[in-house]
Order: sequence, then structure tokens, then C-alpha cells
Amino acid sequence: MGGTTDPFDIIIACDTVVVIDNEIIGKPKDADDALSILSRLNNRWHSVFSGVTLIDSKNTIEKFHVETKVKFGDIPAEMFQEYIKSGECFNRAGAYGIQHKAAAFVESINGCYSNIVGIPIYEVVKCMRKLLLIKK
Repeated sequence: MGGTTDPFDIIIACDTVVVIDNEIIGKPKDADDALSILSRLNNRWHSVFSGVTLIDSKNTIEKFHVETKVKFGDIPAEMFQEYIKSGECFNRAGAYGIQHKAAAFVESINGCYSNIVGIPIYEVVKCMRKLLLIKK
């Protein structure tokens, strides 16, 4: 914010995790871990959760979370191995990014697509509108 604050500034913080079998799946440590994670998600439903906090310049805080269900299709191990070689799986919760090559793994989703990408845009904008209305 460059040392000055505008009364309409809003700070947004968000983090996303993948959950399967009631276990949080983080980012893979290495290629073997990525293959293990992707194999575990294979041909199954899992959840993607994003926790979001917004705060305005008057310290009004809004918090929420969004869950999206994702089903991987039945993917051959060779496809996962090629994906891992691309390096795209690293630095991503659940070892995949739906907005890139891993879109080919996803059979179905139930919920917010942008949540899987990393931030639930519709819900964030809705919350921003609410914060701006509170100011009036």
C-alpha cells in the first residue's frame, strides 16, 4: 500500500488445501510424494477448501471458507508420471493445478471452479461488496 492508506483498501488473505479421507494433503515434497498423492486421488472424490479473510481500513474483518468437491477419473500411472516430469505438480496443494495440464485428470466438480484454482472469486467479490456497503 506504499505507506498511505485509502479508506477503500481491502486486504485479502487466502490459503487452499486438499482433503481426502479426512486428511489434509499439502504440497508434495518430491516426485515420489507427488505420485503417491495423485495415485491416492485417482478415480476418487476429494475436497478442496479455501479459507479467506478480508479486512478493510477500519479493521472490519470478514472470514469464510469454501469447499469444492473434485472427482478424478481413472488415470493411468504413466499420465501422472509425465505430469510430474513437467514440474507443474510442485508448489500446489494436492499435487495438481486444475487450470493447467491436470485438467485432464478431472472427471467432475461440484462447486466453485476458481476455488480449486486457489481463490473463490465469486465469494471474495461478494464479501468485498459487503465490506464496501458497511462503510456507507
